[in-house]
Amino acid sequence: MSLKMIDSFRGFEIRSKDLSHWAVILEEWLLIIERFSRIRKGGDSPYGYGERPNVGLLAGAAWRSGCIALNEFAHQKNSEGALSKGRADLVIESPTGSDVIEAKFEWVELGTNFASKTGQLLNRAGKDAKRSFDSAIHTRALGVAFSAGFILGNQAENMRQRIIESVEGYLKIDSAFIAYCFPEPERRVRTPEGNFTPGIFMAGIEVR
Repeated sequence: MSLKMIDSFRGFEIRSKDLSHWAVILEEWLLIIERFSRIRKGGDSPYGYGERPNVGLLAGAAWRSGCIALNEFAHQKNSEGALSKGRADLVIESPTGSDVIEAKFEWVELGTNFASKTGQLLNRAGKDAKRSFDSAIHTRALGVAFSAGFILGNQAENMRQRIIESVEGYLKIDSAFIAYCFPEPERRVRTPEGNFTPGIFMAGIEVR
């Protein structure tokens, strides 16, 4: 629907007309990640801490965009008609309605197989989101996949090419939106294990 690619290392695309309000959310998400990396001067990526911190970053982006958001709240789940107590990862309220979100996180090596692995992660998030959807409360249910990209230390000379390959494959994923951010400070710093964690991809799928 809309593509905003500032350069090869950051951008987003919205493919669902129902999610036009996500354009500002995704812009704020990019800015939050880049600001964190700039202030911490690299080597401590905000997206490297797992699922819950990444959900928190998305919630912060929603608040900054003018929406309201609540994460990790008690919520009734529905699995094939059977109700059970549980928790939902995030809900975002905007003028166009309520998006209940279930998220998944995974480290994925950058390269030609990146997109297929991320697609599998997105499908798992979508299945969880379908269980959380309540038509009396929510307008939409979204599965969101956070794929943190890493590169082995001995592949550092191929970093730019691997990032570009991953972005090109990522753009082909069947999704409601995609976004990605590779902050410049994170592309220059090795982890204690000698590898690189230069960026994060986020994709969403509508399952209501």
